[in-house]
Amino acid sequence: MSRASRQRPKQKRRIQAFFAGLLLVMIVLGLSGVHSTLAAWTGEDEATGAFTAGKIQPVQNLKCIDSDDGLLPLLLKTEVQLDWDRPDVPDDVAIEYVVSWQPSLIGDSGSRTITENSYVYKSRALLSLGNVNFTVRAKIVGGTWVSTPMHSSASVVNLAVVPLLLGCN
Repeated sequence: MSRASRQRPKQKRRIQAFFAGLLLVMIVLGLSGVHSTLAAWTGEDEATGAFTAGKIQPVQNLKCIDSDDGLLPLLLKTEVQLDWDRPDVPDDVAIEYVVSWQPSLIGDSGSRTITENSYVYKSRALLSLGNVNFTVRAKIVGGTWVSTPMHSSASVVNLAVVPLLLGCN
């Protein structure tokens, strides 16, 4: 038997021992990461229910009131007043109102957030013609919930900022 043939079994055993040791290290490290638990589901309780999102009621009794300024009924008037009642929400809930206006033909548009339940609209557009359409929404102070809008409108004619006609419809 030659010397080379005697070294082959030794080399083969060393390689096998190396892989056996590597396998043992992998098993030990793999098992050290596994943790057992005693938690288990034992109850069979069932819960059911309905979910309803909160809702803010709209303002009540929205009215457009013609102002007393001007020379004749409706002519040379500069403002109209919107009045409404607080929506049906608990008194301890702070409410603010978002009043918006949009012209039907030509004019200015805008929006204001107020805490009173009344707003005076003054037509200041250089040129206004047609109707100005108002929406009033209730909103919880500091929140994002807003009611559905209530609507009103007024007829308006302004030429070069001179109010020729402004009156509630």
